[in-house]
Amino acid sequence: MSVDYDGTDLGAEADERIRTFQRDAAKRAGIFHHLITLPTYHTAALSTDNLAKDYFGEMGMLGYVAGVQRKEIRQGIACVLLDEEDSVSVGSRAICYAKRTLEIWDRLGVGARMLAKGVTWQLGKVFHGGEQRYSFDLLPESGHQFPAFINLQQYYAELYLVEAARAQPLIELRWKHRVADITPDPVRLTVETPEGEYTLLADYVLAADGARSTLRRRLGLDFKGQVFEDRFLIADVKMKANFPVERWFWFDPPFHGGGSALLHSQPDDVWRIDLQLGWQADP
Repeated sequence: MSVDYDGTDLGAEADERIRTFQRDAAKRAGIFHHLITLPTYHTAALSTDNLAKDYFGEMGMLGYVAGVQRKEIRQGIACVLLDEEDSVSVGSRAICYAKRTLEIWDRLGVGARMLAKGVTWQLGKVFHGGEQRYSFDLLPESGHQFPAFINLQQYYAELYLVEAARAQPLIELRWKHRVADITPDPVRLTVETPEGEYTLLADYVLAADGARSTLRRRLGLDFKGQVFEDRFLIADVKMKANFPVERWFWFDPPFHGGGSALLHSQPDDVWRIDLQLGWQADP
C-alpha cells in the first residue's frame, strides 16, 4: 500500500482487515490459523538488503554482528517442553534419517554425534523372489558433508536431542507432564502431573503429540488421512551378519512367499526386519 494512504480512513480500514484476516479465514474454514510462508521471502529480502548496506558500507562486519548476531542472541525465546513419559523411547520406530535431517541436526549441535553413531548407507536393492531386479544410489556424487541416509535407533536420536536441550539455558524439559486441555487466545494449557494439575500460559504452542493428538482434538481440528489396509511384523533382531550396509527390499521373497520384506542394518549389530503379513492377519 502506498504511503499516501497512511493515516487515512481507507488505510486504517485496510490495516484492520489485514490484521484479522488469518483469524477470520481460519474461523470460517474451521481450521487453526498459522503463520503463512510468504513472509519468509519478504523478510529475508528486506533483512538481506539492510545487512548488505551496512556490511559493504562503513560498518563492515559490525553491521552483521550488531544488526543480526547480537539481536538474535538477546532475543532468545524461552520454551518449555512437556512430555507425558519419563524417559526417551524404549523401543525404536523411526530408524532412517535423511541427509536434510542431518543438516538440521547439525545446526542444533548434534549432527556429528548422530553421524558417528549411525550406520551410513546410500545404496538400495530390490528383489523379486531370489533375484535382484533393481538398484539405486541416493547420493551418487561425492563431496557432501553428510551422507544420503543414516540408520539409527530412535532412542539414540531422542537421547542426543534431550542432552542438547538440557545444555540450553532457555529450554526447560518437564517429564511426566501431560497436556490435558488447551484454550486459545490467550493460550492456556491444563497440565497434569503426578503431583497434581496446573495451568501454563504461553505465547505459542507447538503440538507434537501424534496422530491421536489431544491438542488437535480439544481445538476441534481434523486430521484427514487414509488407512492403508495392511499389517506388518516389524522386529529388531540382534545378530552378527556379513550383509553389506544397503537397503534390501523383496517382493515375494523365497523365505516369506506372497508378501514383502525389508532389511536394514542398525548400530550395535541390530537388524530391522519388516515382513508384510496382510490385512487379514491377527494383530
